[in-house]
Amino acid sequence: DPQACAPQRGLVLIDIERWSEEKLTEDLEGWLSFTRRTEHGLWQPGVPPSAWLLALKADRFVELDQAWGCNGLGRKEMTPDEGSALRRSGFDKQAFGDLHVEVDRERGNMTPFVADCTGSALLLHFNGPLKPWDRQSWEHHRKPPVCALPKGYSAGSAAWTTTVTLHGHTYVNLKRGRKRKLTSWPMTFVRCYDVWRMHISDHMDCALTDILREWAPDERVWQNGLRIATKKTKKTP
Repeated sequence: DPQACAPQRGLVLIDIERWSEEKLTEDLEGWLSFTRRTEHGLWQPGVPPSAWLLALKADRFVELDQAWGCNGLGRKEMTPDEGSALRRSGFDKQAFGDLHVEVDRERGNMTPFVADCTGSALLLHFNGPLKPWDRQSWEHHRKPPVCALPKGYSAGSAAWTTTVTLHGHTYVNLKRGRKRKLTSWPMTFVRCYDVWRMHISDHMDCALTDILREWAPDERVWQNGLRIATKKTKKTP
């Protein structure tokens, strides 16, 4: 079913008591074991975890509000569908221009990635190559992703900020029916890594950066070893 829900691997909230009552661990292990016994697997690569999809039947999960799934905050660009969703939510050409959004005329992709969900999000998911604790990856990127300023926060310390005007409509109830009324509202944006810094202390931000530097030499060795092993494998008849 192409319209069916899929589990979000970045966030899972579990009712431990019901999980145990429903014996979900046994179900998941059973489907994993069955998948391994099949010759070609049950699902194509890239599909969300098949065992989850099979074990979590319709009465075993509740769909969370979108505020729990504010993701894409480390991505470089938006797909045409994501850009279309923003346009339907009130972004016109002027708003995209104020955010310096560029459109790939051949593919329809947009740069940078624009996230308006951060204004009221309960969880921020920095999936994508631009991790907020790795500042260098952002500094060298010409158009890093931008996020709506969370409610109750000040953009005073942000390196870059801009406010755009969004447009939409609401319906007003009248005696003779309903009337559509045009509305507009401001929304302030900052770089997504500034949203990260609003939620984390300078000490913790520094600690995460130091961890990356500590592992960098080892990661380079591992990458070189993997590259050499891959070349040898290709040469083997």
